[in-house]
Amino acid sequence: MTISSKICGAGAAVAMVLTASIASAQIAPCAGMIVRAPPAMDASDERPLGTMRATPTNPVHCTTGVALPVTATITLWRCQTEPPEDETGVADAPWSHAFLIEREGEALQYYRDEVMAGALDAWRVVDADLDGDGGIEHVVALWTGQGNGLGISRWTLHVFNSDWRLLGTREEVADWGRSAIIAAPGGRPGCDMLLTDYVEDAPAPGREGFALEAKFLGMVDGLVVEVDDRPALKRRLDARFQRQRALRDAGEGWEIESDIAAWLEPVSGAEEARF
Repeated sequence: MTISSKICGAGAAVAMVLTASIASAQIAPCAGMIVRAPPAMDASDERPLGTMRATPTNPVHCTTGVALPVTATITLWRCQTEPPEDETGVADAPWSHAFLIEREGEALQYYRDEVMAGALDAWRVVDADLDGDGGIEHVVALWTGQGNGLGISRWTLHVFNSDWRLLGTREEVADWGRSAIIAAPGGRPGCDMLLTDYVEDAPAPGREGFALEAKFLGMVDGLVVEVDDRPALKRRLDARFQRQRALRDAGEGWEIESDIAAWLEPVSGAEEARF
């Protein structure tokens, strides 16, 4: 069982399951990453009007959206659909939103999307050498919503090769941020991705609660798979972690992103008093 918005009975003891040596050995930044964001939308009551543009013609009936040019020929879109009405005057809308890849004016790829509160600008594109071959892969992270209570964010991740061929997709990733792309362990080139969620956690009878769990995704034979050369990390969602999470989530300046790598690292003595 996982959770998306409500955490209860987390308990106050046992702040993290990780040891300092495990966390330090497993989490290091991915070198050479480039992070891009689409233009911010108008913050007024008419939020979508500031940066919305007409999309290229496409079969999923996207009409307007927020565009991010990433090369001279490739533009990415997050857009809303306006399907035509049938003979009874009812619009058939299997998709409310979509993510498009446009090459020189033509929509070549399109994926179903979910957008909360009209936030078509809530996404990131990260370029990184995931497989260690000297080229780049593209990670498109789409923020799809946020729950009540702790405000756990949900993301969909699409991973593409340098030519924008899809390599893998993961949905319902919890509290993603750019720090979730980390260096692969020694002996393996490239970078991995943290796949995070909040799961049930019961370290002892009567201590049922939840924890942030991070598994590792890597590139193997051109595909995005869960790697088996590094164990999953887990941190108990206790009162201290909740305070730390609120402070860091509000203070990193990454807006919708979370600093997952920092949350999985041991808290230093200097930081202890803050939480």
